[in-house]
Amino acid sequence: MFDMFKNKNKEEFNYFSSFEEISILIMKTSDMLAENLAAYKLDSLEGKLKEIHEVERKADGKKEDMMKYLYKDFLPPIEREDIIQMAHSLDTVLDNIEDILIQMDIYQIESVEEDMLELMDLIDRAAKELLEAVRELANFKNPKKLLARTQQISKIEDQGDTIYQRAIKNLHLEKSGFYKSYRYSKIYDAFEVSLDSFEDLSNVIEAVILKNT
Repeated sequence: MFDMFKNKNKEEFNYFSSFEEISILIMKTSDMLAENLAAYKLDSLEGKLKEIHEVERKADGKKEDMMKYLYKDFLPPIEREDIIQMAHSLDTVLDNIEDILIQMDIYQIESVEEDMLELMDLIDRAAKELLEAVRELANFKNPKKLLARTQQISKIEDQGDTIYQRAIKNLHLEKSGFYKSYRYSKIYDAFEVSLDSFEDLSNVIEAVILKNT
């Protein structure tokens, strides 16, 4: 049962530690976005985006280090394609969180709606579940416990679908004009894409579990 995850030579690259480090940066990015939405100011977005982008660059660096080592690694602990998919999916999750604030700046969103805050709460919960799932993967002992984490992420994404559909419907019911409904719908799209990427990553983790148990 996942013997490949144990007794790794200390000189070898620890892919699972890198997964966890990037997951921690995802959690940090989620926290930063939540703070920005809670005290939202349109005129301060450019500065906030620079702060978040610095975190994204750190994650990119960790992914690059991982890929450089993988190219020369004779015997990685799990299949190469799984490591590549995990790294790519983690990167996508972080990028999509950052993209929410980017889109708010591009479309000059004047105020944060309640549904956006609810979706932000789901992203925060998904980020926490992801971090625990990745930690569990690194210290693999109980596949059922790990699968419960990934299934919880899927449930969070389902809740996000409900809020997203309600928010888009309300934009049309309010009849606030095409200009607002178009711009705000783009932000809700970004939230939806972000939550979808968490579920996509949970599916990757489940595939790794199934291949190695």
